[in-house]
Amino acid sequence: MNERGFALPITLFLIAILTLMLGSAFTRAATENQIAGSSKATVDALFVAQAGLHKYLGQDFTDLDSPRPLSGDSVRLDVPGGWAWVVPDVIQTPADTMDNFRYIIRSTGYVVDPNDESTPLASRTVAQFADWQHAWLDAPRAALIAANGLEIESDNVELNGQDQSNPLCAGDPLLPAGFGARLPASSYNTDLDDADFTGSPDSLELGTRESVAQLVNIDWEAIRAGGFIPDYTSPQNGLTGDFPSQLVAGNYSESIDHFEGEGLLIVTGDLEVVEDRDHWSWRGVILVGGEASIEADHVYINGTIISGLNYLTGDSPTNDDSDFRGDHEFLLRFDSCNIRKSLRFLRGFVPLENTWIDNWATF
Repeated sequence: MNERGFALPITLFLIAILTLMLGSAFTRAATENQIAGSSKATVDALFVAQAGLHKYLGQDFTDLDSPRPLSGDSVRLDVPGGWAWVVPDVIQTPADTMDNFRYIIRSTGYVVDPNDESTPLASRTVAQFADWQHAWLDAPRAALIAANGLEIESDNVELNGQDQSNPLCAGDPLLPAGFGARLPASSYNTDLDDADFTGSPDSLELGTRESVAQLVNIDWEAIRAGGFIPDYTSPQNGLTGDFPSQLVAGNYSESIDHFEGEGLLIVTGDLEVVEDRDHWSWRGVILVGGEASIEADHVYINGTIISGLNYLTGDSPTNDDSDFRGDHEFLLRFDSCNIRKSLRFLRGFVPLENTWIDNWATF
């Protein structure tokens, strides 16, 4: 048998087999690498989408001149690793425009190659249900809410629930007239006939002290426990137009002869403005845990004042009613503009718990 030249075909055959095996291995490795890269890009797209959603929800909405986000009004946000296309859509419109609007906010994240940003490597859409929160208190519109009751010690006191905003605040119209005062049952109040109440109705005396306090949907216990960080820890004298937040833990007594303040004032105990002071005024919101005893000669409050909030906690009840006396003039007038400015830090989106969706695009 002639075996000359037989080794060459065998060698070529083996080389071809090895070449095919190596080629298959390289192809498989490249495919697995591409799959891994695609999987990584998809995971990165989820992070980009979530980063865009957080960036959108975390925007500063405190500028009252900026409107509430319109339904379907999309925005592109650049984030590390790519960019996100965020679209808010209104899904529930309240009957009262001062209540919360409910949104679904969709964020589509696009991962891009830093060397070629024109073609996204992957995309992913997430969504979050959220309420649009106004700069407002969830309470009856009233110049005064005194859960602890009210005592009028002068016939120069006026409590007016008609909106005094002028000029209009951030383009918002005047609100319908509210209460001049919202108070517990008449047995808790004294000498109300000496005051002038204006509103729709001008005043309402109804319920227990606890039930009136519960009209104000506020986490007073968290505030008392330090859950609210204010701009200042004492009332600031002077009008700057900044409307800052000020919180006093415990009782506070003001004896400055001429005081002008603005913004949000929280006193977790009793608030006292001692008698025989010449002038005391406030623009904005006053929240008092105990009694509010204001007895200056000239008193001007434009916004709203709420006292007796310690009835919300139950562990520190208020025993004394709030006392108002202005020897010359005591004007307490509801002003929605000053209220909005004082609570502007509350304005923005509040995500609803357990409503984040990471596969919105599949619906």
